[in-house]
Amino acid sequence: MALNRFMHPRNIYKDSPPRFKELAEQYPDLKAFLVERPGEPAATSHKSIVSLDFENPAALRSLTCALLRRDFNLDIDLPLTKLIPTVPSRLNYLLWIEDLLHAHKIDLPLPGGVLGLDIGSGASCIYALLGWRKNGWSFVTTEADEEALRFAQQNVVKNGAAEKITVLPAYGSSHLLETVKSTGREFQFCMCNPPFFGSLAERDEKASYKPPKHACNPVAETDAVVEGGEVAFVSQMIGESVQLSDKIKIYSSMLGKKSSVAPLKAILDAQKIPYTTTEFCQGRTMRWGLAWSHCLDMKSVTVVNPHKAPDRPLTYEIDFGSKSETDRMRVCLKVMELLEKNLKMYLVSERGGKERSQWRVSALKNLWSNQRRKRREEKNLKAAEEDVEMGDGESVVESSLSRSSSRTPDSTDEAKINAKYLIQFHLTIKSDSMKYAMELRWIDGENREYLHSIVVYLKNQLQEFLQR
Repeated sequence: MALNRFMHPRNIYKDSPPRFKELAEQYPDLKAFLVERPGEPAATSHKSIVSLDFENPAALRSLTCALLRRDFNLDIDLPLTKLIPTVPSRLNYLLWIEDLLHAHKIDLPLPGGVLGLDIGSGASCIYALLGWRKNGWSFVTTEADEEALRFAQQNVVKNGAAEKITVLPAYGSSHLLETVKSTGREFQFCMCNPPFFGSLAERDEKASYKPPKHACNPVAETDAVVEGGEVAFVSQMIGESVQLSDKIKIYSSMLGKKSSVAPLKAILDAQKIPYTTTEFCQGRTMRWGLAWSHCLDMKSVTVVNPHKAPDRPLTYEIDFGSKSETDRMRVCLKVMELLEKNLKMYLVSERGGKERSQWRVSALKNLWSNQRRKRREEKNLKAAEEDVEMGDGESVVESSLSRSSSRTPDSTDEAKINAKYLIQFHLTIKSDSMKYAMELRWIDGENREYLHSIVVYLKNQLQEFLQR
């Protein structure tokens, strides 16, 4: 797991890799694939280490299905004859897409929502299902293999996502052009995990020198091999993107070989197409990401660098102590109401669970500042209205209204609000037998002090709410 520390910072498996024994208790299908090996000689404990029999493809399938069920409430069927995706690596790519959309403000609430195009869904249809479940995105996805296509369509229906995800057969040799033309729609992004190899001989040569403990993943020829390899595949994508222009805002692909990055960058440079690259790290595996656009300045964009040490986290925690199940539900619902209804914030669920739930929260306007002053003005206005009812005269109300209108809250320039989020933060609600706590953790925005103001606002509102 040497590369796990370089996983995307928001990847839920970065600091919490699967504990196979615990997972097998929840999903008994995994128990048949558990293996024990002695602990490290230098370890103080002589307990054995429980791992998974990764040389067995059925074990990898059971692990993928268990993680999708536990962490994303997704239930899929996978044949052993097709590529079995690993969840952490697919999540890395999806999180990078999130970063690119956010950097260009494409993840702002849209009338029709975010629409993505996934080229080569595979039997799992994992990218579309994760993007839909995690972010509420819609997808059109294509697949060339008939068996994989059938499984992908069944997995979409099985999870109740048919209204948001359309799985289509691939259009001959076209990767993008015919699909976009046939749907008549515009896409915010496209993503692709193309076959890596140019021939079966190249694939077999690569497999022959894998480390002995490397996961054994059954890969059908259609999943692994394409004429010219991934460079030829993505080169064709670039050519078709020139014709489509801004019909897709951000084009992207994951690459399996580092040697593929340089020739593809050279093609983009020759055509003066702006692009950006990244690395996806997980376990013993590295992959590379390439994204380009015909309408956005990709070279100026700043996204998360997994190799860069993160800024010191800005985190606030509100501890509610020990609460009953009923009170915990009341607090959670009230927090959602305060953020969505009162502060007009935009919440995207990133992880759900009884012990830990997490949302990505975005604010376009500052509606949390000067709350004390606003409450004082409301109190003064209410008192003035009561005076009128007691016959103290109309002038008192007029005077109070005049004072109120002269104390308008500080406002942020509307153009700036519409251009970007003022703040984004993670809201995590943690629950165990000892305490119930809410954590707010800064992601980005104009002013880190906003997070403190939001915490103060929530504390005041929740204190009043819990005293009722």
